Amino acid sequence: MRDSLTLETPRYASHKCSHRDVAFSEELVSGNLVVMLTESAWMPPTDVYETQTEVIVKMELAGVGPEDIDIKLEGRRLLVSGRRVDTSSAIKRSFKQLEINYGRFERAIVFDEGTRLTTGRASYKDGFLLISLTKARQRGATQIVSVKLEC
Repeated sequence: MRDSLTLETPRYASHKCSHRDVAFSEELVSGNLVVMLTESAWMPPTDVYETQTEVIVKMELAGVGPEDIDIKLEGRRLLVSGRRVDTSSAIKRSFKQLEINYGRFERAIVFDEGTRLTTGRASYKDGFLLISLTKARQRGATQIVSVKLEC
């Protein structure tokens, strides 16, 4: 595959301090040290490929409801974000292995300057989000497109 995209680290990512992917942020407010607990985003596994007319993005998002997914296309940058909730978190338990990410996720894909995208459509089935972005035939002004998710 040619160098047509860049996968960005989420802007929320910082030092992970526990199995819950929580990050610490310190601020000095009026001479007092304020420690804020902020959640860092995890990145879902993603495949990106092209056809002659489209760019396809396939993302593994098992356990995420379609209502919890936000998709935006701004110029050459596609941003997919949302949240996966652990529905069993109310149960008292002792972990033996912990590999599944919960909480906020974010994945940004930046396409090369030669790729102009105009519209998009998305579907979600069997835990996979499939985004199809139509390539523009000619250059145009950068616009922000919110991609509607069809279930």
